[in-house]
Amino acid sequence: MQIATHESQAARNLVVMSMLCTMALRREELAVARWGDLSVQNNRVVLRVHGKGRKVASVDVPRQVVKALEAWRKFCVPATRGAFTDSPLIRRVWKGGRVSRGGLTSEGVLLIVEVGAPRQSGAGRAARSAPVGGGRAASG
Repeated sequence: MQIATHESQAARNLVVMSMLCTMALRREELAVARWGDLSVQNNRVVLRVHGKGRKVASVDVPRQVVKALEAWRKFCVPATRGAFTDSPLIRRVWKGGRVSRGGLTSEGVLLIVEVGAPRQSGAGRAARSAPVGGGRAASG
């Protein structure tokens, strides 16, 4: 089974996998993230994460994830109407590589992980479970 059939799909999948693995996000948190949730604070890129029960936390975005987001953003801008900051961070990629305006669900995020992660690595299982949020700083 192919992981990505288009450049846009490969860029999106890299963002999903890198954010889940390096930032300890839950797939539900990634599915609801918006471009406007990204900001620069103290010369660092951070993501405002909307967790369970209206909890909000700021999580540092590693440099390699920022690079992946920059590449993915190029595919998202043409597909956006209205305010870009209100648009979903993670979106569906249609056959042919066109990027949807709508976001992926947590189940859609899980499908990317299950197709992209080798079974023996445990990454698919990790995406299904709630990670320990040890490195998060609550901001509200």
